[in-house]
Amino acid sequence: EAYHGNPVRHVFTKRFSELQQGTSLDITLPRGSREIHFFTVVAQSLGGLDSPWPNSGDAGDRLITIAAPQIAKPQPPILEVRRIPAPGDPAGFAVQVQVTPRIGHRARRMRLFRTRLADAARRIDTMGPPIAVIEASGSGWEVTTDSDEQFEDFITEVSGIDMPEGSWRRVWYRAEIWSDAVPERALLAGRSNPSPAQHVVIPPNAPPPLTPIESEWPGGASGNILFKWSSPVPVAPTPLGPHRMSLEVRAPGGAGLAQPLLAADGVLSGLPPGLPPATSGWWRHGAPGPDGTQEYRAILYRDSAADPLSVAVRLHDPLGRITERLLRVPGVPVLQPPVISDVIQLDLGPDMMGFAITSPSPIEAGEGGAYALSITATLAASQTLQKAITPQNESTVLAPRTLSQPNTIRPPQIGIQPRPGPRQLRISADLPDIKIQREPPKTAPRDALLLWRAITIGSTRSYRVATGARISRVTVRLTAPDGRYTEETREVR
Repeated sequence: EAYHGNPVRHVFTKRFSELQQGTSLDITLPRGSREIHFFTVVAQSLGGLDSPWPNSGDAGDRLITIAAPQIAKPQPPILEVRRIPAPGDPAGFAVQVQVTPRIGHRARRMRLFRTRLADAARRIDTMGPPIAVIEASGSGWEVTTDSDEQFEDFITEVSGIDMPEGSWRRVWYRAEIWSDAVPERALLAGRSNPSPAQHVVIPPNAPPPLTPIESEWPGGASGNILFKWSSPVPVAPTPLGPHRMSLEVRAPGGAGLAQPLLAADGVLSGLPPGLPPATSGWWRHGAPGPDGTQEYRAILYRDSAADPLSVAVRLHDPLGRITERLLRVPGVPVLQPPVISDVIQLDLGPDMMGFAITSPSPIEAGEGGAYALSITATLAASQTLQKAITPQNESTVLAPRTLSQPNTIRPPQIGIQPRPGPRQLRISADLPDIKIQREPPKTAPRDALLLWRAITIGSTRSYRVATGARISRVTVRLTAPDGRYTEETREVR
């Protein structure tokens, strides 16, 4: 407008003294120029005289304005994140996010990025796609705008709530802002450098998970007992602090101030990674599973399994929330050790061999199971079997071979091939499953053992075993429900 009113020539510099041919011309602007350059064109005669300077009312319209384009790169924004209670869920947590552009090129758009990997948060381009692209209020985000003489509706603040899944790992955030292109100012849309990375921890909504306690007999003395439980909470300390666990094993009914049979307390990373040597204690068992679940165990060595137990495991998270698991272990009757009073050879006739086995161990099965009797008879060296192959590929059992009697084939066959028979005969049964029999059998198989219980008076029971085979040794084993056993061996006379 000022040039319209006073189209003076002295503010212009003549770029070319020679006549320029053509209808277009390339002009190089000064390096790094951020100014707007004005050009106007005058005619020139062959004699080198310029046409009059345009000073009519349309002189301003004949100006050509040119400027080197610039990228409007805003300053990195200010990002703030903090943990707050989740809206509508007092037990849950959410993230309050606030992004504030700095003074400089005006912000038209904001992009927010999130990741749980600290290494990925080092560069905004490795954090994945943005979780939010915000230009105006909506979708849970509130945008504050302003205007001035040069720009309208530029962003001055963005705030909102993000609700990532609960975890004990850090959540990392970064933000960037974009400006709009302003053609009349030769400005191109630009992207700011990202904000510094900010992190926050959003814990799980619920107290720490803990599986029920299981118990089992680990072997050894009958009073020994093993406890097992597991939890997926991290063993290592979290950014908010470590998880703690406590264990207490007591005998119910004892005095209120009596010392517990086993008590322990500590952070998870402080638990020993293996079984304590020959003493009651607890430990972390094995490595965590693929889902991060860690198994924990405790062992208690006690004198008797008849005493009931009360077990309590408590898991504390860094926020102070507690999960408790209780187990009541009833006392079990003390099992008598297995006892074999005697093993006596019986005279059952020329075609049978037998033994009497006496024991005071109870026949009735208890809560832990029943006692089991197992008998192994070793065949005498003369006990062999042979196989005869007929021309029609049929087999015939040969008569038993003894030291005084040669093999006899009935009827005579060809292709006889000796084959050793079984060297041992075995039979086993739980005591309640052994049937009572008043009289011994008249005959017994040569390839098996017969087992029965004789009628007796008193607490001592008598079990009988018989076979038609010649044996040289018999071994009797009586096993208790808890795995303890006793064994007796007799040589045949």
